[in-house]
Amino acid sequence: MRRPVFVLAAVLAVSGIAVAPARADVARPGEAWHVELLRLAEAHRLSRGDGVTVALLGDGVDDHRDLKGALLPAVDVATVKSTSGGHRSTHAAGLIAARGDGGTGLLGIAPRAKVLPVRVVAGTKERDPAAVARGTDAAVAARAGVIALPDPNTEVTGDLRRAVRAAVAAGAVVVAPAGLAWPVLLTAAALPGVVSVVATDRDRRPVANSQTGLDLDLAAPGDNLVSVARLASGDGHLTSAGTDLAPAVVAGVAALVRAKYPDASGPDVIRRLHVTALGPVQHNPQVGWGLVDPVTALTATLPVLPAAVAQDGGPARDQQWYLDALRVPQTQRVTRGAGVTIGFVGNGVDAGHPDLQGQVSSPAWYDGKGGDVRTDAPPGPVRDALAVDASGHTGVVSVMVAKGGTGLLGVAPEAEVVAVGGIGGADELTGPAVRWLTGRGVRVMLIPGGPLDQGSVEAVAGAVRRGAVVVRPAHPENPDLSGVLTVGAVDGTGERRAAAADLVAPGEPMLVAAAGQGGYTGAVEPDTAAAGYVAAVAALIRAARPDLDVAGVLNRLLRTASPASAVRPRIVDPFEAVTADVPATDRNPIGDPGPVHPDAVLPSEDGPLPAVATAALLMVAAAAVTVVLARRLRRV
Repeated sequence: MRRPVFVLAAVLAVSGIAVAPARADVARPGEAWHVELLRLAEAHRLSRGDGVTVALLGDGVDDHRDLKGALLPAVDVATVKSTSGGHRSTHAAGLIAARGDGGTGLLGIAPRAKVLPVRVVAGTKERDPAAVARGTDAAVAARAGVIALPDPNTEVTGDLRRAVRAAVAAGAVVVAPAGLAWPVLLTAAALPGVVSVVATDRDRRPVANSQTGLDLDLAAPGDNLVSVARLASGDGHLTSAGTDLAPAVVAGVAALVRAKYPDASGPDVIRRLHVTALGPVQHNPQVGWGLVDPVTALTATLPVLPAAVAQDGGPARDQQWYLDALRVPQTQRVTRGAGVTIGFVGNGVDAGHPDLQGQVSSPAWYDGKGGDVRTDAPPGPVRDALAVDASGHTGVVSVMVAKGGTGLLGVAPEAEVVAVGGIGGADELTGPAVRWLTGRGVRVMLIPGGPLDQGSVEAVAGAVRRGAVVVRPAHPENPDLSGVLTVGAVDGTGERRAAAADLVAPGEPMLVAAAGQGGYTGAVEPDTAAAGYVAAVAALIRAARPDLDVAGVLNRLLRTASPASAVRPRIVDPFEAVTADVPATDRNPIGDPGPVHPDAVLPSEDGPLPAVATAALLMVAAAAVTVVLARRLRRV
């Protein structure tokens, strides 16, 4: 397991990332290949960016004839003041909003947008995170609709996190270049709500040494781009390249969208960019959701989503890359899992953690003596067993249902978890726990990985047959359980090298709730965390589509997942799993669990058996009566 990026006391500074141009050659505006690739002539018939301000943080922007009328008065928050602009930001400003004719002058992506130059650095490689935070605050104060952070060479400090969080909350579309060393190093692009952009060449391939990973949002041209420059001879044009130029392209496209749809929220603008990008239907670790496509972003008709639930956010939420990477906040605009209970088999769930209060019912327990699962106060030995946080079970539950606010946010924050623990190994505990949960009508369950005794195997089969989606983590000793979804973990690069699985989800590195003291930890078993992630997605599907049976839920999870690769199976896609049009099926895509053993369900202490189980028992009783009567008639 890679060391988590979120060592809580500090975050490593990003250093050594080359953002200087690969080469800078004199060029003519007509050679700007990105203009044709992005179909800007067609896009400009729909929008030219009128009324939108794009804040450009960097080394300052020089005056240029192609930028006449495009620049607002500059803001300088750098530690060392300067009156001159810099090459990189000038180049980026031209890409965004140059007002030339495309022949003798450069045509920008949003030629009627305004660029607010915000100088945060004085021409050196060292980036002061305090200045970047001040610059972000200045952009928000200027009511910028788009904020471009075109430099990954900045340490992500608490103050910078706060400033970016405030910008996202204010409705700005914040874009930033993907770093080159994730997940060892953390950049602003990995923060919640920020659009992470990777640079591509004219053949739509990522440039050399580009980051790959689940947290990439979009690809955009960034290689040998023609833009404006101050030359020794005066105003001119150069070709330049670098990871910091692709975000400027996306910022320009975002300005076009904001001008065309002025009432759209920041998340809705980003959603348009995601859904309409050119490339794979599902997320790809090399190019994110694909190459930004201005024309389709301006013309596509998208379903209207409810407004997002307001979240205060905080340092813990800032480090939950695994939510934003797979569009969980967008999914939560459709459903947050209300009304669904997730059954969890395992010890060590700290229901008193601040992020879990009200999310976890009092744990049920099993004493390991072959009796029933109980909900009264456990005896000392059982209480001690329940207190043991086995492989970070509190953390797994936080992945599923943490309530958000200023702490962690779970995948399904309005679902409830019922935990069953006790004495004995997973093989001994699983059977009684699953039968008890089945008796309570629980329709999503997370069970341990590893070997199970025959009674547990029969109990799990019974749960599936009675309508429960049962999820387990990948494990080399997992028994063959038809109808049960096996989930493995991938890291931020999307790679997996472990036991076989039907589906994968983020599992490392993760910041999760820690048992005791209300703190956080990165110590969680990756496959179990990933299985919890998918179980919570199943809860979202159950909440949004309560009519679906087990086959329907599993079919959605598998049919909408991102395609497999040589190093991993399919990655769960929460938004598509909840919203996509998926053909109905009555066949479980991972097998029929077979007939149910008569002891596969136990009645709940809290009430009668579910109606289906009651009906089944009545049918058995009726059959028995029929047999008895038939025998008596034969005797007569």
